[in-house]
Amino acid sequence: DQQYVYLIRNGQLERQQVSIARLETEDAIINGGLSDGDTLVTDVLQGVAPGMPAQSRGTLTDVETN
Repeated sequence: DQQYVYLIRNGQLERQQVSIARLETEDAIINGGLSDGDTLVTDVLQGVAPGMPAQSRGTLTDVETN
């Protein structure tokens, strides 16, 4: 079963396969498939597809990386 997230790259949605180390109630610990500087979509999306236009509403500045 493949796991993926949506990223925003060049103003468009891009589906990115990831490795998930652990799933919790509303959180996932992702341990592979993302790079520094990726803009990860954190809202629930319905009816979207790769290539659709998208823009970021902001960024997280304090990210735990342990």
